[in-house]
Amino acid sequence: FKGRRYLKKFDLNKLLKNNNHYRVLYSQVAQQLLLSVTESFKSYYELQKQYHKKTITDKPRPPKYRKKGGFCGLTYPKQALKLRGNQIRLPLGKTVTRWFGL
Repeated sequence: FKGRRYLKKFDLNKLLKNNNHYRVLYSQVAQQLLLSVTESFKSYYELQKQYHKKTITDKPRPPKYRKKGGFCGLTYPKQALKLRGNQIRLPLGKTVTRWFGL
């Protein structure tokens, strides 16, 4: 926060590519998640600039982190979802499929 810089989507991807939690995600979901994080911080820093120029009056707050034990919203692309009867099937990704032998 002190440098007023944030990591871009590609930098985050490079840092997280060996993280097990990140690798478990379906690739398009992981990319969308990184895009969402990047956009949140970009918006925060833009609002900070406007606040210091006195363009806006309310002080912006940084993006919030997920609380321990809380849920994180994920965005799946429409073409990845499959409808079977009354159930929606979500793709798990290669790592999860290999772990559980699916």
